[in-house]
Amino acid sequence: NIGCGGELSDVKMMQQNRVSPFGRIFWRFIRNADRMVAINREIEAELLADDVSSEKVVRIPNGFVAGNVSLGRSYSVDGPLRVVSVGRLDPQKAFDVLIDAFACPSSPEALCEIYGGGKEEPILRQRISDRGVEKKIALVGIVSNVIDRLREKDVFVLVSRAEGLSNRSEEHT
Repeated sequence: NIGCGGELSDVKMMQQNRVSPFGRIFWRFIRNADRMVAINREIEAELLADDVSSEKVVRIPNGFVAGNVSLGRSYSVDGPLRVVSVGRLDPQKAFDVLIDAFACPSSPEALCEIYGGGKEEPILRQRISDRGVEKKIALVGIVSNVIDRLREKDVFVLVSRAEGLSNRSEEHT
């Protein structure tokens, strides 16, 4: 299952030994698999461009149907905008960009909660402190009831440098 395409492509990372010193060897090994799952057209194209046989490539699109999530219909107009973002705390997810946006002098009155955990947590906590937005942004950690929490917010923000399986339904584009 190839999970990411584009600039931070899993294929490119392995080919260039950017995943580990054994990336190229690992890539040659997995190219021999009977099937390779591409989760979007971009990854499918990358595999085919690397001469992976089209018979081996199976594209399985987005596994999350956003239409199954009921959204809030009333929003707070008294007080700050309630923003939420969800993801792995990793440089690929670009939470540093979100933090910097909240630190802009022209940013609207808003409070943001970020749900997720990962290796970048201490770096993000320091960035929040350095930017002086401790009262605006909370790193909540891993939560089990994300859908319920989303209903309590006004805006969901997806920041990312690359997404393998975003919530965009490519079958309808």
